[in-house]
Amino acid sequence: MTIDRSRLLATLRAAAERLPDVGEKKMFGCEALFVNGAIFALVWKAGRIGVKLPEPKRFDALAALKGAEPWRAGPMAMAHWLLVPPSIDADANKLAPWLKEAHAMAAAGLGETRRKPAKKAAAPTPTVTRKTAATKTAAATKTTATKKKAVSNRRA
Repeated sequence: MTIDRSRLLATLRAAAERLPDVGEKKMFGCEALFVNGAIFALVWKAGRIGVKLPEPKRFDALAALKGAEPWRAGPMAMAHWLLVPPSIDADANKLAPWLKEAHAMAAAGLGETRRKPAKKAAAPTPTVTRKTAATKTAAATKTTATKKKAVSNRRA
């Protein structure tokens, strides 16, 4: 069976055409829709449309529909993601309400999985041993003695 991903992408675009600030780019090797830099829908390589629904009640509502299934990338199920039933991904009018919800959740920042930048590591605290402390004290004493000698030489 040949998968017509171009038909699915056309359906996805048609269902999202009234949503504000939608961008499109490739992600995970497939076409994806974004709002404010957050992904909310895609056409998966296997020929299904996936939506991200981080709100548990809405996720469960879509998951309960016949034909919906978790989106898996290899053996791992992707958190908050469902592949919509084939009966929905074939019809932009049926898909539009789910996209609208996924879009709103992404726009609100729900389910954000972006990594926070790593904090810079603090500089290591130098360890002061008795030897280094003694060396520093001796060096300071020597410097002070040299300065005192120079001052007394100038007075003479």
